[in-house]
Amino acid sequence: MAIDLTDLAELLWAKGDYEAAQPLLRRALTIQGQALGSDHPAVGRSLNELALVQMDEGDFTDAGPLLRRAQTILEKTYGPSGRQLAACLNNLGLLYAHERDYTDAEPLFRRALAIDEKAIGTEHPSVARYLDNLARVLQEKGDYEAAEPLFRRALAIDEKALGPNDPRTQRIRDKWESLSGKASSQKPEK
Repeated sequence: MAIDLTDLAELLWAKGDYEAAQPLLRRALTIQGQALGSDHPAVGRSLNELALVQMDEGDFTDAGPLLRRAQTILEKTYGPSGRQLAACLNNLGLLYAHERDYTDAEPLFRRALAIDEKAIGTEHPSVARYLDNLARVLQEKGDYEAAEPLFRRALAIDEKALGPNDPRTQRIRDKWESLSGKASSQKPEK
């Protein structure tokens, strides 16, 4: 039952019907907690999904506690290097970045990136997403020199995996191109 509710909620979420998706995810969480226990990894994954729906709806305040709870559950279950944990860390980083808390966002993106690079290799689109997120945080912090090669790496991965005309590829290309001049001017002259 919880799986069916989650699947339906994901479909509604994908269609942009966040208002209908949230109660289904909450109901699935209740069922999972009762059937599997509140620390089960399925609960952690559902907490992560509910937080994402809330963030998409603009509710960042309620998403934070859900993501931190999901992180605790997933870290306990999968250890410090599980891919489910990497996704949760990335989402928590997105929340902090939205709040302009770049100091807390950066290590979460770095950790998610390290987990996925080790688990699935350095050329996977998920790695490109984490590189892009980390680069954007570094850019916001004014560290253009550190951000530029990360955008370049993300662009290379996405061009290969998604193609040069994919919207994500184009967005990363635009960021990289706008940053290239800033990164050069940041380097000290010799």
